[in-house]
Amino acid sequence: MRNCVVILARVLSPSGRRGAFGTRLRWEQGANLITVARLMGHENVTTTAIYAQATEDDLAQAVETFMVE
Repeated sequence: MRNCVVILARVLSPSGRRGAFGTRLRWEQGANLITVARLMGHENVTTTAIYAQATEDDLAQAVETFMVE
């Protein structure tokens, strides 16, 4: 995993790294939007709202999970 982090640090801009961090916190770790906002230093949660947007893959996975239950 450490090698992946080093490679991403070389490929992504600082803004891209922040975005990846926020997205991972929100979607992969399940952090709520207010937690992500605080960890990223955003004063207003609307600044963090970009990390709340679901992708087509997210929607498909949610439907698939729902159908299995």
